[in-house]
Amino acid sequence: MPELFWVAVVVAAIAILLVIALMGVMRRRRRPFPTHVFPENYVEPYERRIEEMERLFVSQPREAVAGARLLVDDMLTRMGYPVRISNEERVRDLRHFNRTHADRYGLASGLKANPTTEDLRRGLQAYLDTARDLCGNARKSFTATKTETSRPEIAS
Repeated sequence: MPELFWVAVVVAAIAILLVIALMGVMRRRRRPFPTHVFPENYVEPYERRIEEMERLFVSQPREAVAGARLLVDDMLTRMGYPVRISNEERVRDLRHFNRTHADRYGLASGLKANPTTEDLRRGLQAYLDTARDLCGNARKSFTATKTETSRPEIAS
């Protein structure tokens, strides 16, 4: 009889742990804040800044990477992401919406204290790829919205 009691206790403990784990998974899947695309009139200026960061890298690689990070952070803030101080918080926020962007941001923001030029190049590339994706998503969103709101012509 005591063995049966302990079996029931173990089964109950496992069930409780499974419920807790399931609640954690469900909490991670919920989006913690709403996002939207940034205004259409920002797309071209952002694309010009992306090109500017690429050109700047040749003469000032550290400044180009820092500028690219500021660019991506500005884009994300305009999209509704909360302002973050730590890289880990930003990566966590991005992971809720786009794992690729989170991985890129984590790679770029994880540069060591004295990075090589190749490390800086990889960091810049990660930031700028994310920025290009965000601009592309915004363009697609605006194109889709314009297509949906246009009326079909009536043949006479």
